[in-house]
Amino acid sequence: MVNYLQRECRGVTYTVRAGDTFYGIATRFGVSLPLMIMANPQITNPNILYVGQRICVPVRCSGQFYTIKRGENLNIIAQKFRVPLSQILSVNPQIADPNILYVGQRICIPAAEKSEKGCAMALNRHADTTAAFPEITGGVTYIHPAGNDRYAITYAATGLPTPKNIGDFDSYIGTLRMGEEKYSAILGRSAPYEQEPTWAGTRIIQVNPFSTPENTVEIAPFNIKKDIQGEPILEGIVAECR
Repeated sequence: MVNYLQRECRGVTYTVRAGDTFYGIATRFGVSLPLMIMANPQITNPNILYVGQRICVPVRCSGQFYTIKRGENLNIIAQKFRVPLSQILSVNPQIADPNILYVGQRICIPAAEKSEKGCAMALNRHADTTAAFPEITGGVTYIHPAGNDRYAITYAATGLPTPKNIGDFDSYIGTLRMGEEKYSAILGRSAPYEQEPTWAGTRIIQVNPFSTPENTVEIAPFNIKKDIQGEPILEGIVAECR
């Protein structure tokens, strides 16, 4: 039953409690009884429910539905989606105890409120990078609203070698990856007063970079003339933007 709910449920999962009926659950969530029955074809007799049984409640969600993964709790999920825990609980009345979740449980994540402030996240050495770089090598990405539902993404890094020392490259590029989409900026080099060179660039986008917590940022060597990108050197996760 749980596998069916994970695969087919277009709503939230609910664990039946003592005294529950299909009609009572439907009324509590503001869902019609026929719609409840249609959402649970695995139940052959809607008049018979048992305590602990998991069913699908086809509610609407202003944001997105999310399936609980192993090791997660509501605090982790709230931080991941940048949504207050209280908001998550308010749209998930089926959660009787916030401390008790199970793998495969589907909940509603309300749409995050647009932030009027910027935030920054550290970029660390990419997990697959095997080349040797100075200990100073590191970076940061700053994201902030730019008006008219736009966001400015500023990439910056230091401790990076001259691109041609890595390969057939003449610059660096910062990229925000959002699923299949990516938003990049060529990074310019600045080194005033004999300071350590800094590579930086900004891109204005018209999509919300916080729409999905799995969105990532990376900085990699780049050949502008040939439009060739090398392997990422630095990386970060948008969900860690603070």
